[in-house]
Amino acid sequence: MDTFFFITLFSYVLIAGLVGVVGYYLINQYWKKRSVHESGLKQMDLQQSGKSATLTLKLQAYERLMIFCERISIPNLLMRLQASGGKAKDLHLALALAVQQEFEHNTTQQLYVSENLWNIVKLTKDNTIGIIHKIGTEVGDDATTGELTKALYNYLGELGSSPVETAQSAIRQEVKTIL
Repeated sequence: MDTFFFITLFSYVLIAGLVGVVGYYLINQYWKKRSVHESGLKQMDLQQSGKSATLTLKLQAYERLMIFCERISIPNLLMRLQASGGKAKDLHLALALAVQQEFEHNTTQQLYVSENLWNIVKLTKDNTIGIIHKIGTEVGDDATTGELTKALYNYLGELGSSPVETAQSAIRQEVKTIL
């Protein structure tokens, strides 16, 4: 009887051990899968929040470039910088300098916009300065600020669409592609 008792006890212990090992294995696999799944979800959440932050930065860059365009438009520059009774030469240089400073202030925006759009923005800056220099040279250094202002307005009226309007249109088009 003692032998039968030990064989029975041994078989119960063996079966219990096997059940314990299989249970441990199954539970361990479950926790590993759950951990991988949760880390995947966390990774997806991080990617989504990263995309959201990037979109916010891009939209802010487009906003800054629209403000840049408004600030370098010749009529707005004239309103900000006009000093009546001065020399055209001084206003001419102040206008060109203001455009260049605005551009330098916004150069970091190129990180968030397409290369094509950034090239359009640079071209807008260059064309605006070019217009200022062209008309400033035509009226001469001895002209008054009023004469330079009038000549700039006349030139813009003949031009039709200004470089700033072209850039603003390009900005709007690019924003539409990301929204």
